[in-house]
Amino acid sequence: MRIFKLTLFAILFVSFSYPVFAQLTHIDHVTVVKEFIEKIKNNDRQSIAAQVIYPFRRDYPVKRIKNEAEFVARFDEVFDQNLKNIILKSSPRRDWSQVGWRGIMLNQGDLWIDEAGDLISVNYETSKTKSLKKTLIERDKGWLFEPLRNYEFPVYQIKTKTHIIRIDEMKGGVYRYSSWKNGRKMSEKPDLLIEKGEKIIEGTAGSTRYVFKNDGHEFEINFEVEEEGIDAILTITKDEETLSEQNAVFLNY
Repeated sequence: MRIFKLTLFAILFVSFSYPVFAQLTHIDHVTVVKEFIEKIKNNDRQSIAAQVIYPFRRDYPVKRIKNEAEFVARFDEVFDQNLKNIILKSSPRRDWSQVGWRGIMLNQGDLWIDEAGDLISVNYETSKTKSLKKTLIERDKGWLFEPLRNYEFPVYQIKTKTHIIRIDEMKGGVYRYSSWKNGRKMSEKPDLLIEKGEKIIEGTAGSTRYVFKNDGHEFEINFEVEEEGIDAILTITKDEETLSEQNAVFLNY
């Protein structure tokens, strides 16, 4: 098992804006893909779980998978029969591509492995995952402060040393920032609410940050964090002067 602090979104930015990527020609890469396909064919859950980069990202609010035992238990949530068939019918040289330092992807990013064959991410969504997401979102809206329940999708909840913060995607592709002082509940009115924030994706790696502006202040949440134990950084500025910078960790993820 390999444990690695994966830079969020770097692998998951799947679009046609990629730099040129090439079909597999290197024999070692072809071999790695063939070995992965064979494990899927044999339904070798334990062997696959031993070659996953943890924590294994799931689409929020579905929780990340933290270790091998949990991956085995949730295997069917990640791989349904349809995805297995896509993998089994794939040709290593035709359907898998090397995308620079990002790794090796199936089709347009349904699945990613690295050059050692370790599973980085699965962007295909099974019906089991869709159902779980729906249940979790309904549960979230059931206890959240009522005027905040009108979001389209929850993005993340994070906690700094002073506040609990949630980001929600709203209609029209804009984002909302809500925060509560530590000790307060999200079922209560937030201490700060900022509408019409934006999501900024930069570079070919898909570096992602969220920016919110309020009363001359700019609140930026950056998920491009390499340091162990830190999932995001909240930076508050005014007139380009940094007023506060706090580390944050995920809540319920």
